[in-house]
Amino acid sequence: MRVLDLPLDVWIAIASLLSIEDILAVQNTCKFLHDSMAERSIWHSAITDIASVIHLPGLQDQLPHMSTEVIRARVVRTWGIHRELQNNPLKPRSVQKRTCDANVMHVYFVPGGEWIVLALFDGGIDLCATRNIPQPTCSIPCVRRRADINFQIGMSSSCHLGTLIHRTEKRWSQG
Repeated sequence: MRVLDLPLDVWIAIASLLSIEDILAVQNTCKFLHDSMAERSIWHSAITDIASVIHLPGLQDQLPHMSTEVIRARVVRTWGIHRELQNNPLKPRSVQKRTCDANVMHVYFVPGGEWIVLALFDGGIDLCATRNIPQPTCSIPCVRRRADINFQIGMSSSCHLGTLIHRTEKRWSQG
């Protein structure tokens, strides 16, 4: 029996034991294996394996609606990023030590690295550019008394800075 005569379910079982790099290599050997390795279950298994180690937000909800090509592209992109990080680890470009006012309770870095949100003990918020931390670009004072403060802030990678400040200001200005 030739290797190419193996049934598809055997190839799927073999692919489940291979790394992403090996699946791509097998896929490039001949047309039969290229078509066999394009099976949705292979890429679904690969992305599920990746998701068991790396948090991919919203994946479980999106996965049933994703085409095989989209799943494969996401697997290959994630694998490429992983390979790049393994070969060229991240090194900080510059490290700066900054001191904060004693009134600062928490420091939040806004995705993109250009802005920092300082949560103050009095309930206020300062928005500072990373290049000029001591001087806030925007300050939102707290209108509540200190004893009433229930401070909570959250940011996602899709959060727009203007939306964050507007929502925060609106929430605190309500009595």
